[in-house]
Amino acid sequence: MAEYLARRRFDPGQYHFESAGIYAKTGGEMALNASEVLATHFFINTSGFVSRNLNDVDVKKFDILVAVDFSVVADLKNAAKSGAEIIALNVEDPFGESSRVYLDCAFEIIRQLDNCFV
Repeated sequence: MAEYLARRRFDPGQYHFESAGIYAKTGGEMALNASEVLATHFFINTSGFVSRNLNDVDVKKFDILVAVDFSVVADLKNAAKSGAEIIALNVEDPFGESSRVYLDCAFEIIRQLDNCFV
């Protein structure tokens, strides 16, 4: 969800966003509530989304890494290239929660990303 929100929010000529999860299964689908929130409230089509596990991503190619919650910062530090900036947001993973919780999470991701990149 954060990847799609960031792509919508920031200039694609200036930033390139990709997402991966510590516990995500590569090849999986986006959580239904996340997809519905993005479609209904942000008019974002997520039909092409494929989840990726952090271990399946070349994290060293990025200069800036964003951890959506503090629990993944250590994993990103271990995988990142030397000198990469790691930004830690403080957004609780809504996995398994209601659409309302996903919507609140989406707005919080936007708010915190705005504070980091504006």
